[in-house]
Amino acid sequence: MGRYYKHDGEEVETWSEIPESSLLKPLCENIINGDVTIATVFLGFNVGTDDEPKIFETAVYGGYYDGERETYFKEADAVKGHGKWVAKASEPLPKAVESLGDMILHAGTTNPYKIAQALLETEKVQLKDE
Repeated sequence: MGRYYKHDGEEVETWSEIPESSLLKPLCENIINGDVTIATVFLGFNVGTDDEPKIFETAVYGGYYDGERETYFKEADAVKGHGKWVAKASEPLPKAVESLGDMILHAGTTNPYKIAQALLETEKVQLKDE
């Protein structure tokens, strides 16, 4: 059994059996607001851990979802997944994230204890009596 795959999912024995044109550019790439890039690429090898090989990958670079990755076996699924991540990254941030950003700015730190202390000082949070 090979460990490499062609674009169509056909398993091959050596890397050289994969057409070079498949490896030269992303399948899809979008830049959102100038600072978030969503890229979907054909890998040519399996990065999955389950029974179905994962030979395509969508990755998010920058923004709230920075570092998120999703893998696929079929090109059509990869293109669909790419569209999902573009839509997700294009949406406004959830209110909770905006609030957390405000809290961090107010506290001047990402230390959760200092953020909690700053919230208590501004009376935005009340402790529950147990």
